[in-house]
Amino acid sequence: MALALGVAALDSYLHWAIRRVSLKSMARKLASIEVTFGDLVEMGAKSVQARKDEKDDRPAVRARNVLNEKLLTMTFQNARQVEAALTMIGISKCWSRVAEAMPFETTAVELQEKLNSLSHRGKRSFTNETSSGRCGPGPSSVS
Repeated sequence: MALALGVAALDSYLHWAIRRVSLKSMARKLASIEVTFGDLVEMGAKSVQARKDEKDDRPAVRARNVLNEKLLTMTFQNARQVEAALTMIGISKCWSRVAEAMPFETTAVELQEKLNSLSHRGKRSFTNETSSGRCGPGPSSVS
């Protein structure tokens, strides 16, 4: 359970971090997020209406709202997704950098495999406890 919560916390943190990236100097990966044409038209129409109403126009806020809506459709739980998120906030070669920073000997590949195994656990059938008292695959699971 604690490991699943850790993966969920990582996912939440990455969403938070991406939302707070500077729009003036954003990474290429973030700049390449697909936005629907309808969203662009709506943003333009709201800017035009704000100018007509002589209101302060804040297109960056609208852009962040569209980014937020897009992020709500994305998850950052497996190694590939976490790497994509970190690239969006401008961190390259994340897995080798994390491996170097760990207080124990590990490799980038080992870290990615571990995260992938954690993120895919929820897709398997698990019971609360096995006969040994440890969490594990339920009797209906096939290894």
